[in-house]
Amino acid sequence: MTNPQAAQGMLTEQAPCDFDIVIVGAGPVGLTLANYFGREGLRTLLVEQLDELIDYPRGVGLDDESLRVFQGLGLASQVRHHTVPDHAVHWVTSNGDVLASVKPREQIYGWPRRNGFIQPLVDRVLFKGLERYPGVEVRLGTTVEDVQESESLVNVRMMDSRGTESNLTASFVIGCDGGKSLVRKKMGVEFLGNTESTQWIVVDIADDPIGTPSVFAVCDSRFPHISVGLPGGVRRFEFMVPKTETEESLKSSGEIEKNIQKVLGNVPQLNIIRSRVYTHHARVASRFRRNRLILAGDAAHLMPVWQGQGYNTGIRDAANLGWKLSAVVRGTCDAGLLDTYDEERRPHATAMVKVSEAAGRLLVPKTRLHSLLRHGTFLLAQKIPPLRRYMTEMKYKPMPYFRSGAVVNTQGNNERSPVGKLMIQPKVANAQGEVMLLDDLLGPGFALICWGSWSGRYLDEKGEAILRNLGARHLVCMPECQHIPASGGTGLPMVLDHEGKLQEWFDLCGCSTVLVRPDRTVALSCRSMDLSERLRSFAHAVHMS
Repeated sequence: MTNPQAAQGMLTEQAPCDFDIVIVGAGPVGLTLANYFGREGLRTLLVEQLDELIDYPRGVGLDDESLRVFQGLGLASQVRHHTVPDHAVHWVTSNGDVLASVKPREQIYGWPRRNGFIQPLVDRVLFKGLERYPGVEVRLGTTVEDVQESESLVNVRMMDSRGTESNLTASFVIGCDGGKSLVRKKMGVEFLGNTESTQWIVVDIADDPIGTPSVFAVCDSRFPHISVGLPGGVRRFEFMVPKTETEESLKSSGEIEKNIQKVLGNVPQLNIIRSRVYTHHARVASRFRRNRLILAGDAAHLMPVWQGQGYNTGIRDAANLGWKLSAVVRGTCDAGLLDTYDEERRPHATAMVKVSEAAGRLLVPKTRLHSLLRHGTFLLAQKIPPLRRYMTEMKYKPMPYFRSGAVVNTQGNNERSPVGKLMIQPKVANAQGEVMLLDDLLGPGFALICWGSWSGRYLDEKGEAILRNLGARHLVCMPECQHIPASGGTGLPMVLDHEGKLQEWFDLCGCSTVLVRPDRTVALSCRSMDLSERLRSFAHAVHMS
């Protein structure tokens, strides 16, 4: 019997289309994908039904993985203007006693692990980034009314705010159109999970009346709430409200101000910027792809806000999907590569939903027993160093780890193997001594990184052809103390291990050579002499044409 999931890769040849890719929804995931495809030179249309980008309260937590993606798009420095790095989270009692703190300080991937941010401002950075790419067209105030697949393309019917209807064709359509996604409905896939019965109102206040830079999760059984210090003197509050209330009824009754007064007392002339009522969903689509229709971001998964991972999980989708769809549109790989998007991303998104649900149960326990267990767990964490580090350093956060998909895993569940995990990003220096983050030297595509000597000496003709078709950059890493010419005698760029972290990493992994994907996942690792064999396996895994 044919596996229907595997059979999705067997698409007919693409017909001439108006666009290579149509992205439905100009939220952060749609904007990130549009920047990626623009950089790759693909004909891309970004469609958004609103007349302007959303400006109401949304995500406030940006992690190191997302900043690394924005770094690859050349936008990290602009994004960081709207962040608070090393954003600590303190779980406290109603009296202010600290139960536990999350304060990760390591920068394994080159950036702070937790960053407070103003999402509408970061979205604008991503939107402005599209001006760099003439191949990207944006249509605001335009609603996608229907998408219909044929064997070789997708027909897209749209209507603008003036009521003018238009039709066009695309090779692929990506639904970044939120929890009520039209694209997901057209795919006919289920949105599995549940919706919480409680609602929360999110309120952003200018001229922060508290001023502390961190996040406080107040574990008060009578009045649970969140207080978040954000860039630009903004304070966010999140309060639980009755499910019968709406944003309008809360405003008209003065309930928003009453909740704030419970925290602050009577503060005259509060400058409320924006507010919005949210219902917390925990849902994951049963499939992220069907033929030429693909889901990303909230269209593919929704999760409670407690870990700040809804936004970041969507950006991970974009990083994973961007290079794969680009390779398929260009003809480097067959459409079977797109099956690995679902294979790699859906399990990880599901894990992030579960962690977010667990954090919500910590803040609002369902029973008195759950409340006692929460306090007991926090107490143990303070007294047991390994448990304290587990909390403080965010070791509970599921990291992307692909045992199968677009990777070559020859070591099974060997935890030392780097395959399927993100490559670290330490500071390195080029042969001229200029210090930079590793990705800035790697460039945007594939990279073959070798320690100590050039593994390419062992490449056969097929291996060389695979690397050439992937457009892989070649780099050789050496200790910084080894002063070398720009080519190191190989004719290849040299990476000087500025902090000694690359040597430590290669030693821990037990390999000398890695192929790093554009999303910075390690695709394969090996000894120098085994490189050609591993590359052939990788070419098969990614359905190279």
